[in-house]
Amino acid sequence: MSELIKTNLLKADKNQPRTQFDEQEIESLAKSYANFTEQIVDPIEIDENNVIIRGERRWRAAKIAKLPKVPFNRVKVSIKERLERQLLESEPYTAMDKAWGYATAIININQQQKEYSVPEVKKLEKEKLLNLITLGDTKGRGQKSGQSELSRRIGVPQSTISNYIAMLKLQDFTQKAIEKHDVPMAITKVTKVKNKTNQESLESVLVRRKADESEIESSIDKFKSFDFPVNYETVEEAVEKDWGEQELAERIAETQGDDWMNVDDSSAVTFDELEEYKKISSKIRLTSYVSLHTISQLSVEYKHNIIDDIDRTIERLNLIKEGIV
Repeated sequence: MSELIKTNLLKADKNQPRTQFDEQEIESLAKSYANFTEQIVDPIEIDENNVIIRGERRWRAAKIAKLPKVPFNRVKVSIKERLERQLLESEPYTAMDKAWGYATAIININQQQKEYSVPEVKKLEKEKLLNLITLGDTKGRGQKSGQSELSRRIGVPQSTISNYIAMLKLQDFTQKAIEKHDVPMAITKVTKVKNKTNQESLESVLVRRKADESEIESSIDKFKSFDFPVNYETVEEAVEKDWGEQELAERIAETQGDDWMNVDDSSAVTFDELEEYKKISSKIRLTSYVSLHTISQLSVEYKHNIIDDIDRTIERLNLIKEGIV
């Protein structure tokens, strides 16, 4: 049988990942305890300073039920071990609390110079935060990533951990929408969109529409390979009207055909090649800033039409350069 300790001697851990508690659940739990200490089957885990490691919800309910004593187990752990034990809690976390908890645990696995607490990690600039999270993602050197190691330690699938980490890459309003259950966790897949501007535009549109998982995934498929920014209005209309690839490509050519972009893709049709003859066709104008990699995502027939136009245009340009026409 576990030892008992006075309830009022225990203290909450200010650095734990959970920041929100369901007060109704705690009230219900308190009622179930009535005045019988033995109703708390799972002892509260505390450190040498009586700070709670696991079981704060049970402790809060015990205080409401006015239990004079509660069962406990005392353990000595490092900051890193404390956090991992807290992430093993069966008691519910909010999505963002879990994301920050996983991120902190991964950072502490990845680097040995310092053990971070959750509040410290929340204060990091986003770039540094993401760098620390990916620090251990070394491939080909026999080194496990922080995510895979955390998965092994706490028994949570790595894909689940990755989804929560992806939340930290989203904009604040998107994170809040997930917390409020306005959009599903599937919206984290928007981080797969290649162009940052398009990612942020899609987030905004999908959150405003309170999109379901199907709409989120189909919208991401439309834009994930584009390596140039698409007008916000085009993104919005493409999502709302569920445009296919050809409709989207034609609208981009129509609205952005003269907005020449720099594309970091050696297979793209270059500005110089098209500047002299950019009005030959809306499809060619489109290829001035859509790489052939992107075009390859279009339907076979439409792709072949574009490539045929490219070939004719390049041939025409060569004749112009040679002074034949």
